[in-house]
Amino acid sequence: MGELPPYESFCMGGPSSVRGWGSCELSVSKSFAEVSAEYRVPIWRMISSSLFVDAGTDFGSQNDVPGKPGKLLNKSGSGFSLGGGIGIKTPLGPIRLDIASQDLSGNTRYSLGVGWKF
Repeated sequence: MGELPPYESFCMGGPSSVRGWGSCELSVSKSFAEVSAEYRVPIWRMISSSLFVDAGTDFGSQNDVPGKPGKLLNKSGSGFSLGGGIGIKTPLGPIRLDIASQDLSGNTRYSLGVGWKF
């Protein structure tokens, strides 16, 4: 496999990816797959709640990025998160607050986002 320049690599983790990790905290890689499922329930008027699961893997492709930043920084390359959130529909678009657990390890991450994940 050819090497991929670091500026063209994929970063996994963060509010628009696997939400239990910070931005680019899960992997820096040549290829990846992510899957998310979210169940959103209206609570009252403009407020809704959600439950979600996110998962991702880099297929072991962190070694294909020159300098191997993912390996040097001990990024796991694969993981999942379970969590929930609250969303508010505003005239400017939805705002959401999510809390997610990293691999049920006890490490949790809060994130504030604009727009729905999908």
